[in-house]
Amino acid sequence: MASAKVDVVGGIKFARNGSYRLPTRTVKPSAETGSCFDTTRVGTRVAAPGSHTVTPSSASTGGFGAASSTSKPRTDKFLRRGMGTGGTHDAGLASTAARRRASGAAAASSAAPPRAGATRRRANPPTSALRRAYERGDLPVAIMQSVTNKLSWKVKVETLDLAHYLPLFCDGLREVEEPYRFIAEEGVYDLLLRSPLPKVLACVPVIVVPLKTALNTRIPSVIKRVLKILQTLVECGNLIGEALVPFYRQLLPVLAIFKNKKKNLGDAMDYRPDDGIGELIDETLEKLEVTGGPDAFVNIKYLVPTYESCIH
Repeated sequence: MASAKVDVVGGIKFARNGSYRLPTRTVKPSAETGSCFDTTRVGTRVAAPGSHTVTPSSASTGGFGAASSTSKPRTDKFLRRGMGTGGTHDAGLASTAARRRASGAAAASSAAPPRAGATRRRANPPTSALRRAYERGDLPVAIMQSVTNKLSWKVKVETLDLAHYLPLFCDGLREVEEPYRFIAEEGVYDLLLRSPLPKVLACVPVIVVPLKTALNTRIPSVIKRVLKILQTLVECGNLIGEALVPFYRQLLPVLAIFKNKKKNLGDAMDYRPDDGIGELIDETLEKLEVTGGPDAFVNIKYLVPTYESCIH
C-alpha cells in the first residue's frame, strides 16, 4: 500500500486527504527570570548554610616537621673497620651529605599540608525563610520603586508580631540575590527602629541563630551586613547590649577570624573606608563593650584574644 503524500508547511505535516499531524516538542524548563512570579527551585539534598567540608581521614604528616619516615637499618649497610675517613675531611662525603639534606628539605616542603581555609566561603543555599515567605506572598511589605528604593509596609510596624517577623527577616540577611537582600536588610532596620524597646529586648534570644548562620557563611558582604545590624541593635537601648553578652560564644568566633583583615595603604588616601571588614569588626566590638556592661570585656577577650579595651 503506497503511503499518502505529505506536505510540510510551517513545521506541520498536511496529508493530501486533509488530515494533519502536529509536531511533538520537548518542553524544557526555562531558567528563572528573576521576577517576583518565579519560585526558587530547592533540591531534595541541599547543604546547610555555613556547613563545613569533612576533613579526610588520611592526612599527610610530612609537612608538620622535617622528620621523615625511617625503616629498620640493614646490617650490611653499617660501616666496617677501615671504611671510615679516620677524622679527615673528605670533599666527596661532604657533598653527598649536602645533597641528602637538600633532597630531604625539598621532600618536606612538597608534603606541606593544605591551607586551613578559615576565611573560605561556606555553603549558602537559597533556603532562607524570608525567601520562601516572600515567594508565597506572606510578607506585609512591597518595594517602592524610586530613586532610592524603600519598603512600603501594608500594616503599621508597631502592631506586628515582632517575635515572628524579626527572626524571619534576620534569616534573610545571608541572601546575596535581589530583591531578597534588599527586603531583608531594610526590613530588619525598620523593625528595630520602629518597634518598642521591650519587644526588641524580648526578641534578642530568637535572632541569635539567624545572625550566627549568616556569619558562618564567611561571605564578606554578608558579614558586614550583620555587623551593621548588630551596631543598630545595641544602639536601640542600654539593656540590649547586656542581653547579648551570653550569646558572644555564637557570634564572636567568626569575628576573631576576620579581625586582622585590614587594608595597609601606607601613606595613601582611602576613599572607601567602609570597605574594610577589619575596621568594621573593631568598631562593632567597641560598641559591644561599651553597651555590654562590666562583663562584656572579659567575654570579648576570651573569644577575640587580640581585642584591646576601648574604655580607659
